[in-house]
Amino acid sequence: MANLKLLATAAHSIRRLAIRASAALRATPPNPPFLRGGNIVAILALLTCNTVRCLADAGNELHVYPAQIKLNGQADQQSLVVQLINSQGITRDVTSSVTVTVADPGIVAVERQTVRPQADGETKLIVELGQTRQDVPVVVKQATTARAVSFRLDVMPIFMKHACNNGSCHGAARGKDGFHLSLFGYDPAGDYYRLTRQLVGRRIDLAVPEKSLLLQKALGAVNHTGGKRFGQDSEDYRTMLSWLQAGAPDDTGDTPEPLGIELVPPKTVFAGKDQTQATVVMAKYSDGTVRDVTVNAGRAIHFARAHGAGRAGRRHDGSGLRRRPGSRRCGRPRPAARQRRPGCPAAAGPRGG
Repeated sequence: MANLKLLATAAHSIRRLAIRASAALRATPPNPPFLRGGNIVAILALLTCNTVRCLADAGNELHVYPAQIKLNGQADQQSLVVQLINSQGITRDVTSSVTVTVADPGIVAVERQTVRPQADGETKLIVELGQTRQDVPVVVKQATTARAVSFRLDVMPIFMKHACNNGSCHGAARGKDGFHLSLFGYDPAGDYYRLTRQLVGRRIDLAVPEKSLLLQKALGAVNHTGGKRFGQDSEDYRTMLSWLQAGAPDDTGDTPEPLGIELVPPKTVFAGKDQTQATVVMAKYSDGTVRDVTVNAGRAIHFARAHGAGRAGRRHDGSGLRRRPGSRRCGRPRPAARQRRPGCPAAAGPRGG
């Protein structure tokens, strides 16, 4: 019913516009300057474009993800994604086009569509696009409490993000360049031991954390087969440095375990080529908490892109996340396959059986 009323209003506006245009044309002298050449074509095209857009926007609905926000701790944050869905189910990413207003700016701050805590309390975000609006409730707890960096929840995801513990790098059966990590982090206790206890004083330097070989190699300051993984201005560097400055502690007590991840928006329908959709990765933990882990999703696709007809192309990196096509993995480049001579039989298998 609401859509019918909007269509009726749009049709009435178009009729009034046509009457006014007709009256203006009758009052003008023959062949006025603004109707010469291609001007009349441009005016008609503009009117048609506005009419089509008005009719198309009549059935649009604004969807904000996540639908509600809960922030816990000083360093917690939540990214927003906004979708416009028309009556046919076609989606359009309008995250960068919406206006976000905080009902109580003393509770949270919004910068580049990312919400960060300011003080404990409840408020709401007002997300607007033209005449459409959506409210998002926000709850903040322990806004002034700094959470200690967790080895399993904060440090190990950085190894996964930069593909350091995959099969072609330090996650190989024999490791890489003398350093071994468990494949995709399946053994956190073993990884902690190899980082902090094996070859004591080599990989981490608690006296001068900035000079730790773990950081220097990731920064590309010293020779590293995998090359530079992040810079000093990155969140990953700050997390690793904070962990080292705190004495590189292991997790104590019952550390929440991730139960799964959710990608929002849950559904994207493209109307044509060269369209994109921003996404947010949410992780659910065993203690009931939900965290925005988009920045730790590593080689995950933070946007979907339409490649013509069909589904958006994605690759899997073996870690439970989605990997950007063409992204670089840690380790040496794979050598090109050898070409066998004509007439020679193909090898039965890899060397060494």
